[in-house]
Amino acid sequence: ISTSPTISKTLKNTFSIPPKEGAEYQWESMGSDKKTTSQQCRADKKWSDAKDISSAFTGRYLEIICTDNRGDGVPMSSDYAYIEDLGIFVRIGYQESGKKQRFTFRDVIVK
Repeated sequence: ISTSPTISKTLKNTFSIPPKEGAEYQWESMGSDKKTTSQQCRADKKWSDAKDISSAFTGRYLEIICTDNRGDGVPMSSDYAYIEDLGIFVRIGYQESGKKQRFTFRDVIVK
């Protein structure tokens, strides 16, 4: 863990809002520490009910699974949901040994 923040010097990405079903996206950033980080992402082929994540969410979400390169050579996944009604991405979990691991959202309030 770094004792000071890393500031992005460059950012390249192919994301679009709203994301499209089945689309592939990627981003790459070079930080002030000269490390390159990136993600290769794929959107699910169908939208799902946002209430499946939390009863506080309305509308639908599109799951996006990304494989990370954190600059240390160890790949990992970060899984997100784009919640259409809110226009936000929320990290919902990760993959471990090929199985989805999902976070639990409690006490969610949307104002």
